[in-house]
Amino acid sequence: MDDGRAVSGAGARSGGLPRDLLAAAARLERALADGDERAAGDAVEPGGLAVRDGAVLVAGEGPAGGEPRGERWPRRVHVRALADGVVAVTTEAERRDGGAVLGTRVWRRGAGGTWCVALAHASAAPPPPPPEPLLDEAVWSVAPPTTGALLGGALEGPLAWVRVAVQDVVAVAGHRVGAGVPAWLAQAPLERTCAPALQRLLDAGADVVGVAQTGELGAARDGRNPHYGAPANPAAPGRTTGGAGGGVAAAVASGSADVALGSDAGGSLRVPGAWCGLHVFRPTHGTVPVEGVLPVSPSSDAVGLLARDGRLLHAAARALLGRPAGAPDGSEGEPTALLRSDELTGLAEPATAAAVDAALLALAVTTGLPVEEVPASALDAGDLARWERAAGVVADAELWHGHGRFLLDHPGALGPEVERRLRAGAEVGPDELARARADLDTTRVRLRALLGGGRLLALPTTSGPAPSARHDGDDGDDGAGTASDGLHRLPDLAGLPALVLPWGRTAGLPVGLSVVAGPRSDDLLLQVLERTGPARELPA
Repeated sequence: MDDGRAVSGAGARSGGLPRDLLAAAARLERALADGDERAAGDAVEPGGLAVRDGAVLVAGEGPAGGEPRGERWPRRVHVRALADGVVAVTTEAERRDGGAVLGTRVWRRGAGGTWCVALAHASAAPPPPPPEPLLDEAVWSVAPPTTGALLGGALEGPLAWVRVAVQDVVAVAGHRVGAGVPAWLAQAPLERTCAPALQRLLDAGADVVGVAQTGELGAARDGRNPHYGAPANPAAPGRTTGGAGGGVAAAVASGSADVALGSDAGGSLRVPGAWCGLHVFRPTHGTVPVEGVLPVSPSSDAVGLLARDGRLLHAAARALLGRPAGAPDGSEGEPTALLRSDELTGLAEPATAAAVDAALLALAVTTGLPVEEVPASALDAGDLARWERAAGVVADAELWHGHGRFLLDHPGALGPEVERRLRAGAEVGPDELARARADLDTTRVRLRALLGGGRLLALPTTSGPAPSARHDGDDGDDGAGTASDGLHRLPDLAGLPALVLPWGRTAGLPVGLSVVAGPRSDDLLLQVLERTGPARELPA
């Protein structure tokens, strides 16, 4: 099967499809998802043939010429031009039960200019087996109890029966915040109440199943904790989880929890989410209260969510934002376009860029949104590098301001990476800090102008898949550095909401597609999630 190279690079400015073909493909996918046989049949040209699991069928005798029935949502789309006016489109789609449908359609432009399906082939695969829970110390600070929940939520609500893993930087009533550091845990007080963000999930019916380990002080980026070890990556064995939120990502990816709540400081949820094949939601900075959450970089800290299932993430995000189902959206209008930047996509490894472009095309087909190219003058790699350096200066200075005293009072309590960041923050002078903040102000203005009018920026979450978990020595190297670069930092720079969709794969390893919205346009991202699958249903 095509590996997606045909939709990468400059040729993907319309997602690899002519605009009118993109619209036709989107109509067909929606018809298939809705089970609308008449609309699906309208896409097939007279005399066209379809093959389903080896059986040849006359087009029109069943949905899209015999494709498997039932709801499905595209996750990856691969495109190959066969001849002038003839294009093959292969779609990998997910069914409601978690199974998959692989469908290839050969589209042909007719004499009247209309695209129709001339030949179609489809096959179905059963749902994958459920993942094995991880219960080791590298994943859990407070492990799930043998029966029941660590902390029960409301008896009913949109998140009833949902198991939540909490990153060990968030206050959980009756427990101490350990912050991934034994010396911190030893002097931490017992929390009397839950952090407001967590309480919102509990009020919606969720249960806390356990408290997951975190990178030290929520600031480590490499997925390893020098005191408790590195959590295994269930989605990519032998690879790191990355990020301070690697513990909660491993818990959700392994099936030990359904949803995770944690701090997304510097992409510490989005990076492990992408590398563990998870959906991630980061709200606009300041939209969700951060009281009761250990600060890392207050100017950009945000409480975020991870989930295996995008439909469940949608329900959890609404609860986190304090917007119950049926409540009016906090933003005006609907998403209008998906923006793609050659400059930003080009920062990713070629195979990752191709996989993310394939995921972007699937998103365009699913949502019906056009893909527009961002001019190089509006956003380039040089801008991102300069803004990332400024963000690093501010983040390290704020980390020192918040936790420098702990380092001085507890020498040797922290591993090399976080200690190095703290000491770097101590060296930031007022003039350097002022220049960095000014650079970030420029960032906010440019990004917010780009993302006005319902436009959403789509880009790779990281520049590659998760690196190897093998680590020789403990030199404090940021193991996420070469594969994440500054792409994951872009939403933090301007305090913007972001979504990670785990639809890309390269060499069998998950990579994420990030979708970034304008400030306080969180509901645009929720609408995107809503279009990619059905609303969550409560268990009987």
